Amino acid sequence: MANLKIRIGSLELANPIILGSATPTWDGKRMGRGYMAGAGAIVSKTIVLGEEHCNHPKNGRFFVLKSGNRPFGMINVETFSTLPESSWVKRELKVAKKTGAPIIASVLAMANPSETAELIQSVEATGEVDAFELNNSCPMHVNMNDYNIVPLTVAQTSAARKATTFPVMLKL
Repeated sequence: MANLKIRIGSLELANPIILGSATPTWDGKRMGRGYMAGAGAIVSKTIVLGEEHCNHPKNGRFFVLKSGNRPFGMINVETFSTLPESSWVKRELKVAKKTGAPIIASVLAMANPSETAELIQSVEATGEVDAFELNNSCPMHVNMNDYNIVPLTVAQTSAARKATTFPVMLKL
């Protein structure tokens, strides 16, 4: 069999398939299933500070796109994890890690970069993660037409980099 190992900074994966932050990584149990099915690493649903972000959209998880009355596609209207940070820190990351999965914790790039650093340090302190995805896009804290997005992204990324020695990947 071919050797499919890859390295991302200090993170070594058995193969390059990474299960992204989405419905299949809703919680630790589902993350573990993804790893057991063959993924090289698992990205958690995006973990956020503050429980006000943990509610589902009221119209369900998917929205049907239509032209006139004719459906032509769907989009996922889910944003962050519905579980609060405390659930990820106390339970879900441990459940996923029991499978041996390399875990990339998706954390929200908070509007205040110091809160981004605080969140990363809280998640890293669990000892259950191997890298971070800095979610700077689902949704962004500023209007996407606002040219201030670049300095904010730089500040968020800088805060994340200073908060951990683990690999940090920026999700744009």
